[in-house]
Amino acid sequence: MSTRVRLGLAALCLVGAAALALLATDTLRWPGAMSSGDVRYASAPEQSSLWRITGAFPFGAARGLLGLDDDIAYRTAVQSFWLGKPRALPFSDSNLFGLRAHAQQQLAAVVIHDGNTARSSAAANLVGVLGFANAVFDQPRAQLYLTNAAESFRTAIRLDPGNEDAKYNLELALARLQVAEQENQSNTGSSKGTRGASAGTGEPGTGY
Repeated sequence: MSTRVRLGLAALCLVGAAALALLATDTLRWPGAMSSGDVRYASAPEQSSLWRITGAFPFGAARGLLGLDDDIAYRTAVQSFWLGKPRALPFSDSNLFGLRAHAQQQLAAVVIHDGNTARSSAAANLVGVLGFANAVFDQPRAQLYLTNAAESFRTAIRLDPGNEDAKYNLELALARLQVAEQENQSNTGSSKGTRGASAGTGEPGTGY
């Protein structure tokens, strides 16, 4: 083996060792970053970049190696849920509808892709709660929102039959849906009448 080849192999070994060292460093940093992010979220959920590190190794390799992608996706989706202020009326903040739609997309991705059924069930429940929130404000489309919310709660129960929040919320959604349907029928052909008299009563459980 020529000297040039030996030097080349030695250089490759050094590069490989350095890369492994960087990967090991990132791997050791992630558990602390997750715990720190959880603590910061509990005190100030509106903060950004809570579960993130500036990785020395590219492409998020350490995160993938530790299997943290689903954990971070769930935490980020729940954060988006709370940023959507499910108990606030959208006229208090013109961005709420957009924030809620973004949260629903993130939560729906968790439902589909997360291998943890309890977590997927919790995410489906939160999708339904956001539907509740929009139904309270957008009375003309309340029936549609409630129908979709009920389906989300059914999905949550199917994924985790022990999800008591989703069971309670499904009962509440069906009761409100029945009221909405009756009001739609009574208001057919009339420009008068009261819509949504019972909308907004009761508080759906978030389960988080």
